[in-house]
Amino acid sequence: MKPYVYKLTNSNGEFYYGCRWNYDGEPKNDLLINYFTSSKLIHELISLNGIDCFIGEIIATTDNPKECLEIEYNLIKESFDNPKCLNRAMGKCTIWDDELKKKVSKSVKKLWEDSDYRNNQSIIRSGHKNHNYKKPPWRNVNGDKKNWYKSIKIYEDFKSEKWDFTVYGMGRKYLMKRYDISQGMSRKLIELFKNNWNPLTDKDFMDYYNGRVMESVDMFDLKSNGQ
Repeated sequence: MKPYVYKLTNSNGEFYYGCRWNYDGEPKNDLLINYFTSSKLIHELISLNGIDCFIGEIIATTDNPKECLEIEYNLIKESFDNPKCLNRAMGKCTIWDDELKKKVSKSVKKLWEDSDYRNNQSIIRSGHKNHNYKKPPWRNVNGDKKNWYKSIKIYEDFKSEKWDFTVYGMGRKYLMKRYDISQGMSRKLIELFKNNWNPLTDKDFMDYYNGRVMESVDMFDLKSNGQ
């Protein structure tokens, strides 16, 4: 078993980067033979067009998964804005080995030993001098206000396409890229959707939406965005 980084390319010039470890045999006998990526999108394209729609290429082999992840991350980062890039997330998952867990634990303990840090955290959690305390994200004074109007369209896509946020590639970067929204909004939407939030039944959101949307947003853009 040798960790490897790969690239898939189809006849339209669209491409996808990924990495792979924890398998038996050689990379050339694994990619597109036993392994077809963890991407739901790639699986759908293969189902529609057949396995021959993609050509697989081994970009690099490494001695450990961490090196693999680093190469994958840099390749995706360089290509993420390319419209032909099929990656919907930046990759680079964290490998939580014992050494990393110890480092994080040590860092957190050191922070809490600082009395100024503890006091500051107490102030933040109490809401004192925090203008956004307990306010919904669409009313956050520093929030991505205009783009929160897209929530209804995004919610409709979420329900009709049955998004599964546990699947690799379905996350913050996917929402940011498809709907041109901020990372903070993407993160909050995922949290809300996981908790069964429906903007159409949220009275405060609908008051906000109906009170401001006609002033600030082109309705045609709302309907067509992300198509």
